[in-house]
Amino acid sequence: MRTYAAGHGVFFRSDDAGKTWAAVAGQMAGADIRAFAASPKDANRVYALVAGQGLASSGDGGVTWQPIASPSGTVTALAASGAQTVLAGTTFASTSQGLCRRTANTAWQPVLFSKTLLAVAVSPLNGQLLLALSRQGEIFRSRDGGQTLSN
Repeated sequence: MRTYAAGHGVFFRSDDAGKTWAAVAGQMAGADIRAFAASPKDANRVYALVAGQGLASSGDGGVTWQPIASPSGTVTALAASGAQTVLAGTTFASTSQGLCRRTANTAWQPVLFSKTLLAVAVSPLNGQLLLALSRQGEIFRSRDGGQTLSN
């Protein structure tokens, strides 16, 4: 089972469920990764929010990266759902959109939700089930892949 560790100047990968770790060589070596998500369906598909660079996607386990457009607002959290679906928690000024969804090469689609999200997590067993944590400490659940959220 592939596992990743990403953060400020840290990007490591384990291919044996965390028993051993190795730095991932490539474009993200030494990068300040502020948010990270790995696809539950494709261990090679990962997403990162990098300080000063924006959002990027990799299909080879993090060795090479392609920039992807960011949704409106400031991205605060990332989660992957399905093979090529990524969710971004965002802060929006005076709007009701705090979560956006993007599949493969499509445009970001806002989910009507009025909270700033600090974390978003997708169940590895059911890509339609996700949990989100708001800045106010509230926990929200979605059973439809993030299209609607309720607490």
